[in-house]
Amino acid sequence: MSSTISHSSKSKRQQQENDAAKKENNMLENILDLNDLEALQTVFMTEGDGYDNKLSLDKEKFAVCLALVLKKGTKEQYTDLFDKIDATKEGVVDWDKFAEHMLLEFYGRDDRKRSSQVPQWKETKYLPTPHRDIIQRVCYSKNMNRYISVSREGLIALWKQDCRLQRSIKIAFDYIKPRDMWVTDFALMPNINKIALAFTSKEIAVYDLSSKLDPACHYIIQNIPYTPISLDYWYNPENPNEAILVYGDTSGHVTSLEFNQATSFLFERPTQPAGEVKEQTLTVKLDSILKGREKSCTLSQHHGHKDWVRQVRYVHTLECFISCSTSQQDAIVLGWKGTGKMRTSLFEITEGVCGFDYHEELNLIATAGVNKNICLWNPYVISKAVGVLRGHMTSVIQVQFNRPKSQLISMSKDKVVRVWDVMQQMCLQRMAGMFPKGPEMNSFLFFHEEQMRMMLTFNYQFTMTQMNPEMKNRVTSHDKPVTAILYNSVFNQIVSADAGSNISMWMLDSGQKAKKFTNCHGKAEITCMAHDYSETRLYTGSTDGTVKEWDYNGHCHHILNAGSGQPCDITQVLFLKRQIAIVGWDRTICIFRSQFMTKFMCQPSDWKGGQKHQEDILSCAFSNPITMASGSYDGEIVIWNLNSENASKQLQHKMKATGKAKQAEAKVERPQSRLSSTSNDEALSKAMQ
Repeated sequence: MSSTISHSSKSKRQQQENDAAKKENNMLENILDLNDLEALQTVFMTEGDGYDNKLSLDKEKFAVCLALVLKKGTKEQYTDLFDKIDATKEGVVDWDKFAEHMLLEFYGRDDRKRSSQVPQWKETKYLPTPHRDIIQRVCYSKNMNRYISVSREGLIALWKQDCRLQRSIKIAFDYIKPRDMWVTDFALMPNINKIALAFTSKEIAVYDLSSKLDPACHYIIQNIPYTPISLDYWYNPENPNEAILVYGDTSGHVTSLEFNQATSFLFERPTQPAGEVKEQTLTVKLDSILKGREKSCTLSQHHGHKDWVRQVRYVHTLECFISCSTSQQDAIVLGWKGTGKMRTSLFEITEGVCGFDYHEELNLIATAGVNKNICLWNPYVISKAVGVLRGHMTSVIQVQFNRPKSQLISMSKDKVVRVWDVMQQMCLQRMAGMFPKGPEMNSFLFFHEEQMRMMLTFNYQFTMTQMNPEMKNRVTSHDKPVTAILYNSVFNQIVSADAGSNISMWMLDSGQKAKKFTNCHGKAEITCMAHDYSETRLYTGSTDGTVKEWDYNGHCHHILNAGSGQPCDITQVLFLKRQIAIVGWDRTICIFRSQFMTKFMCQPSDWKGGQKHQEDILSCAFSNPITMASGSYDGEIVIWNLNSENASKQLQHKMKATGKAKQAEAKVERPQSRLSSTSNDEALSKAMQ
């Protein structure tokens, strides 16, 4: 009995799918060819009473005209096509409307599904950390099969593969007080199982990590003129004796130390007199390397930057040193490998660069711009970027390639992480709100490609999230995250919007994409949508602070300036009687009255009730005839009388704080997204002094 029912339901479902496919194939738009369109254009271009004195037809005449000209299709197909074109219910169709509809139809049909898939991440984990100061960097050691993090106070933490802490080590010098010495950066030296650390005491120390006890300091490079703040290390896999340690300092110098006996020693120890105890730590003066007294090490440098060298890296395939700074004229400098003073190439980027990454296979340099943009550069073309990735609202502080997928991961100062498709130069994903709250934090991003694991640090806090395995042959409806969706009962269609400012219409019967409107709000993301009462007009809210009114042919009739020209997230558009209420990242209700919406750009009217919410309004609801409710970020709900526009009730989850509790509560501020001052740089300057 059950098998009979199962077979019957399966047959019914198959029949429904066949009917939908048959209906899709029989659509009039799918059987029209170029000759049909030219014949219809000739008819519509005759004199008439429509726009520009051209022919304009109502539904009955439209069906008769198509029957005479096309000699294909049925009257039902003609009337269905008329209803689709006349989305605004004006009752007539001319050539402009017909051509616009067909153009959108062909555009949607030819729209190819992109190959990139949006990454799916597991829940973010907060790792218990021994660090008590800002974590400067995180990296992975293949030799030790461990993650290594180093914080500013000189604490080295080793983490197992499952991100459990194995042990922590505190670095200190006898001749320097701990409070007077900060670690600015570090670099792993995997071919000799050591780690190099740069200090504000203008020294670089090399420690041995092979011992199970506390690491021993083998070398200290002293007499460095300026504080080294960025480090990188490279070695030749075919000849591990060849290695390069490069550092950038606060004066804009990039200095390279090239070793030729790395596996034996970095610097040759002098012969000790008989009877003297051999010192464990060898102190090397930078002047002796510069003057050629160290046979195992040669020095070369350039002064290509005018500001601090934020990041430095040696790229063997290019045989050059890439470095960056926040100075516009020398944001990126390529120092070509050589002896003595290096030859340099300068890239000028507005407001400078906070960080970069290089992709060897694509031969691209990705730069994290202070101006909120990510630029992609060919190392040999300094005049113009290959591409520009826009979307961050504050300065981008770090970028890193996910090489197996040809993707780029970026993080901005407001703790927003974005994933980009490099080949198509589009944003696949935006992640925010899952990271620690706070007005300003020094952050670092590390992505481990082998484990598809992303680690983020915020001051001394350590978070980790991992990418889920990719699903093969996964079908997606949008290239970017879907932010809003509606059902239109008039056209029996699903309307969806995504973070790329695109709107798509889908036929519910067949699943076919009927239309697609692109760049509806430019580069801004669509956050919400709403229909009017007739369901022939679509309203879209965006992060640019505007709400746009569209018909179903993609024509924008009005722009509602809810944000008063300032960017802000619109969270909901609500239709009332003869007026529209818009709420978002503001504490007041923005109201637009229909009698004043006569211009293309419409300004809001005054809301008599004023401000009742203490936090941003996130949602609202309407109950006919005169009641509206609005809810805010702090959990408060306000009931409004629409006749008087005054608040009738305020529903609060808890009583307001009073006295000392209220004063303490007032000190807590919500994080701001604007770019704050670089307090870390100022503190570092004081420490170096």
